[in-house]
Amino acid sequence: MSEHMVIGAAVIQDGRLLVARRASPPCVAGRWEFPGDEMGPDENEQATVRRVFAVEFNTLLSLWTERVLSDRWIHSWRKVEGESVPATLRLLRCRVENGTTLDLAAGEPRPNRLAYDESRWVPLDELHDVYPWSDEHAYLAEELAALYHYEAQFPHDIG
Repeated sequence: MSEHMVIGAAVIQDGRLLVARRASPPCVAGRWEFPGDEMGPDENEQATVRRVFAVEFNTLLSLWTERVLSDRWIHSWRKVEGESVPATLRLLRCRVENGTTLDLAAGEPRPNRLAYDESRWVPLDELHDVYPWSDEHAYLAEELAALYHYEAQFPHDIG
């Protein structure tokens, strides 16, 4: 059995994190998460991030750094075909491509309503107010908030 890798994008701009609410599949609809998807068989992390944001948000996105912010084991990752398999959820720091501008106050980028039906920019110190999170993503949000709190006290480049 091959390892399933799910890529989550941590897009942070002006101290706010982009989160998206799942529209499908039904088992996670209505839950908030880091936008992302399972890495395809012929994809690397960068290609997965680009595909998700091109299809779901009409936005060009790239990795900020090769640094992995977190890896979390998922006992039951839902597959489109309805089956569940174990997987690793990898959170990567991403950024909007140069030349692409977003109006954060207007909630850009807006999802195309395929996998996500809503997106919002949440201040890093208010991630606990987002509800309900997908379970694994809730843990990652806590880790990310703690990391950025630590980085504010002892800065070096994480983006």
